[in-house]
Amino acid sequence: DPHPARIGLTDQIPLPNKGFPSGFLAQRNGLPPPSSWGVGSSNSEAARRLGISRDAIKDDEADLEKLVSQYIGRMPFLWLNVPDEPGPASRRGFLEQNAIALLSSFKTPAIDRPSSDWLGRHSDRERVRLSGLWNNNHVEMAWDTRFLHEMESFMMVSRKHTQHWTLRTLYPVVR
Repeated sequence: DPHPARIGLTDQIPLPNKGFPSGFLAQRNGLPPPSSWGVGSSNSEAARRLGISRDAIKDDEADLEKLVSQYIGRMPFLWLNVPDEPGPASRRGFLEQNAIALLSSFKTPAIDRPSSDWLGRHSDRERVRLSGLWNNNHVEMAWDTRFLHEMESFMMVSRKHTQHWTLRTLYPVVR
């Protein structure tokens, strides 16, 4: 496969209808929230329910989608090449689940609190607000101690695509 699978580890951002406080972001930037957000789980479903075209919905959401993209675009990412098929038993799944579990403060004290202006504080999802992550899944898990070594091995393989981070640079966070 010329495009190896990658996992992006950062604040987890779901689609705007799925817990992202788009209304708050719109309000903070002087935009009215699009009438379609929160209506159904897709543009097609929202268009059907509202009796308008998908193009009208895209036009209505364009300014706010641009704000969301700019907001997400300012976040740092660590990309790891993980060449296996996705799934709960995959290495990708192991890395994703344990990265979320390690960083979550859902049932444990936070090791790295979100900033005071983090938009997740305004999410309608309790797990997002309490975990400090843009995620509902895996926030209640305990992380597997093998995770950091597994992640480091993928970081070493992915080194040419990432900053030169090693387990030593992550270690102070998880001591």
